[in-house]
Amino acid sequence: MENLIEKLVDEIVAKNKMQASFLRNATAELNINDLQDLNRYLEFCMKRLGKGYLEFLADSYNLIVNETLKEQLYFQRNQKYRYSTFDEVSDIVYFNDEYMKKYMYGLAITSYFWKQHKKINNFFDDVLPLDKEGIFLEIGPGHGNLMAKAMSRSSYNSFLGVDISPTSIELTEQLLKANVWGESRDYELMIADFLDGEFEGTYDAIIMGEVLEHVEQPSLFLEKIASLSKKDSFIFITTCINTPAIDHLALFRSVEEIKTLFSNAGLEVKNSILVPYDKMNVDETMDKRLPLLVAFVLKVI
Repeated sequence: MENLIEKLVDEIVAKNKMQASFLRNATAELNINDLQDLNRYLEFCMKRLGKGYLEFLADSYNLIVNETLKEQLYFQRNQKYRYSTFDEVSDIVYFNDEYMKKYMYGLAITSYFWKQHKKINNFFDDVLPLDKEGIFLEIGPGHGNLMAKAMSRSSYNSFLGVDISPTSIELTEQLLKANVWGESRDYELMIADFLDGEFEGTYDAIIMGEVLEHVEQPSLFLEKIASLSKKDSFIFITTCINTPAIDHLALFRSVEEIKTLFSNAGLEVKNSILVPYDKMNVDETMDKRLPLLVAFVLKVI
């Protein structure tokens, strides 16, 4: 098997030498399943993007690295995110096809190399019901990896993805059609604002990864999720605390704040994971106001 991972790391480091040690260590820590999955994803990128794909992916990854550093510095100085409204970021990010493609490909790669992202993804793998059937709804599929893996591993009969970004829907469509992790099944993708979208009935699984921090009114998203859920629906939501990014609008400062939002929307936490900053525990991460990633399995109260 051609070592596309090593080639990608070399390309990233050629453009950003400060990532050399980090990426070598991150690659060494990947288990056999991670290595196989990442190599499959890179094979997909090679076929989809064609000549120059490694340079494009390296630029995409380094975009995430550089943007993250810039926004973290801003946050530490000002104790707030740079933007707070969708209108401020929509044309910069979601409706900017060139930027959004790099943003999505870059995020997909961080899901393998960044420990915090890997732990969240591993938690999803652990809690995803494998024998439940019905309709699976994902709000904000982004690059499409989560939906593709759920489609390959779970027993849900049909899948619906809704995203405000045309680029994200396009990337998800490409990934699902490529059958990267197995044969794609019955699915539909919709370009829409989740709050404005019309949905029929209720859903047996509702997934929303890395979306809640991107919206102006998180409570409205949670209330709509509760209204579309059954009593036994699998509800999986991830978000973050003190984690700046160019398009992060809702600043959550504590786990309790997020849980209160859930409770007010009629949702209850069944299971959760808190992923602190690298080489720190949760308390240290919170004291220093560094990024804390969180994921929750919820149910309707």
